[in-house]
Amino acid sequence: MILDKKMGLLDYPMIWTIDSLAAFLDVPQVGGFTGATPITRFITSAKLSQTGDVCVATAVSEQECYNFSKRAIENGAVCILTSNQNLKGDFPILHVPRAGGALLKLAKFARERFEGKVLGITGSVGKTTTKDMLALCLGFSGSTHSTTANLNATPANRATVASIPRKAHYSVIELSLMGPDVVRRKSLLAKPHVSIITGIGYSHAAHHGDDGRDAILVGKTEIFKGMKKGGIAVLPSGDKKFDAMIGIAQNSPGVARIISCGQRDEDTVRLVRYDLHPTYSEVVINVEGKEYCYIISQPGRHFVMNSLLVAGGLLAVGADLHVLGGLSAYAPTERRVERFRVTLAGDRTIELIDDAYNAAPDSVRALLDILKLRNSTKRKVLVLGNMLELGPDEMQHHAELVPDIEAAGIDLLVTVGDLACQVGENVKGMDVLAFETSAQAAKKIPDLLHHLDLVSVKGSNSMELIRVVNALKGLKTKPERQNMNWSIEQED
Repeated sequence: MILDKKMGLLDYPMIWTIDSLAAFLDVPQVGGFTGATPITRFITSAKLSQTGDVCVATAVSEQECYNFSKRAIENGAVCILTSNQNLKGDFPILHVPRAGGALLKLAKFARERFEGKVLGITGSVGKTTTKDMLALCLGFSGSTHSTTANLNATPANRATVASIPRKAHYSVIELSLMGPDVVRRKSLLAKPHVSIITGIGYSHAAHHGDDGRDAILVGKTEIFKGMKKGGIAVLPSGDKKFDAMIGIAQNSPGVARIISCGQRDEDTVRLVRYDLHPTYSEVVINVEGKEYCYIISQPGRHFVMNSLLVAGGLLAVGADLHVLGGLSAYAPTERRVERFRVTLAGDRTIELIDDAYNAAPDSVRALLDILKLRNSTKRKVLVLGNMLELGPDEMQHHAELVPDIEAAGIDLLVTVGDLACQVGENVKGMDVLAFETSAQAAKKIPDLLHHLDLVSVKGSNSMELIRVVNALKGLKTKPERQNMNWSIEQED
């Protein structure tokens, strides 16, 4: 089951009615009509709310809470759950003493009664991609619940677990690490049967002190702490911390089996070969002596490696691995290598790759690897913003990108922010423009682009490169999100 705003209420299992939810939480109903209205999901995002949702509002001020709630209701939410006792409106409201406590109670109840398999995913990069790919494939095997978009912080994680339909076959849940002990607590709540670690990198290293990757290793492997007895760990053998992950998994009481995924002869899921094309990837893997061939509707080696973990997850729950064929229909979560055909003023057509939801060294290199495949484009433009939360070595991490950017064949590098600017000062063989802020860049970049440009945007979310993306997408006609059947080269 892939969540989609176009789908209606009847496409989702009912998990509560507003009446039964109020009774369970022992709180009165206020606001507009409630009654037996069906509830299909709990969510912490007003933007992503849709028909049947209970949206959890945590804003402190009454006005902010009202604005948030009103947006959620307009998007289809049927009720607001909040600890803000001052919130009033003409829509259903459940006032609770603590929103986080209410979500925790609901999550524990939902997990206790769930009869299917839970697959937990953590890692420094690729969590959301792997989750989406795995949920898509599992959906061909049975009803599948999963984390919405990348809503994986603690309140959102509780909302995800609270939303698990009792009769679903599978639930795929992201467990993010934003500090010590966080993944352990989330794992104890989700109680995964299968734990998948995508890799140990430097994303959000600033939250982990001076220990860097070792602290992240400890934090990510805490996913094993809450596993059901007889659980299965799915691990990438190509990761630098693989041996350490293996050791921790072997000493974890809940882990009974380890599925390794990679290119070694001894890997359970072994990559036999792959062919990278400008807009898609062809993959052949060997799983326990049997070969499987499939297409991923995205280019890039990192999608190939993520698909091995997907195969490992399918194997772990006993699903038919032929459902990997469903990856030809995979579409990334918003702002993660989304490709658009955009028409600018003057009838200039460009291809826009929006990969600017977040950025870390590994994910920037993954985008650059995709750009290397695009050798027939007339001009490659990269808009690069600062990579944030990398800790004391952030300048070094930026400097190390220089040879990768040069190797990607970039023609015009546009930097946003002080750290990205230093990258621009050191690259050779391309034009470079620097801006201090995304607002400045958004005003200028559209006029800099040529007909048939390939334009990629990458940076940490806090750099607000969405301003640049919106400046490009909103100039003339509504942009068209593209699948693997189109690229800017076809416009020539």
